[in-house]
Amino acid sequence: STLGNLSKLEYMIILNHNSISGTIPSDLGRLSMLLGFDADYNELTGSIPTTFGNLRNLENLNLRGNNLSGTIPSTLGNLNSSVMESISLIDNSLTGTIPTELGRLIRLSNLWLSGNDLTGTMPDEVWGLQCGRGMLNIAVDCIEVKCPCCQWCYDVDNICEEECV
Repeated sequence: STLGNLSKLEYMIILNHNSISGTIPSDLGRLSMLLGFDADYNELTGSIPTTFGNLRNLENLNLRGNNLSGTIPSTLGNLNSSVMESISLIDNSLTGTIPTELGRLIRLSNLWLSGNDLTGTMPDEVWGLQCGRGMLNIAVDCIEVKCPCCQWCYDVDNICEEECV
């Protein structure tokens, strides 16, 4: 895509609620100056590009409310741990487990993953960010993902059942 050639681009916010369909181009991982990628509530499909792990200045990744599938790329743990603050992947069709590599993102304050088909246990490296520092807001589907430290538990209808902490 030609978007990957916009090397000075810092923020993509115009993509919210625009009925944009198709897959996310992997060459967006070349946008080294990108601070935020915000494309919530569109009709995006396919997987989250592993190349997003190359976005060393990324502070915010919001892909909420699309139809993304596949796993959460472990390469997101390669993001710059001193700047990455928020990841929202709520209400997609993501599967698999939560990557332990996300525990490298020591400045992460929000990790919103509910409304997906994730399974397993919240990795110690990730929930340790919240329990150890008390700074990370974590939201998952507590029936599918065991998490001793999540702040918000969601049931199968993605309704917040309780504050867990």
